Amino acid sequence: MLSRFALSVALTSKASPLQDTEYDDHHGWDHVAQWEDVLSLGEQQRLAIARLLHHRPKFAILDECTSGCSAAIEKQLYDIVAE
Repeated sequence: MLSRFALSVALTSKASPLQDTEYDDHHGWDHVAQWEDVLSLGEQQRLAIARLLHHRPKFAILDECTSGCSAAIEKQLYDIVAE
């Protein structure tokens, strides 16, 4: 069984300090932005893993899906996916 706490820790952990981006959050709820403008590569990859876990496919091909994450976060994500 997937531990929701473990998943939330893995998905919200930061491998590096917050980085400044050009995105400012005063656009409102209906604003559309590109992932790469708002999220770091590691955040994009953790979100993709969350989507994978939400949809629960019978199999998934994961190619370089954690290259932007630290080794510790990568291990946590693969442990969660393996459950």
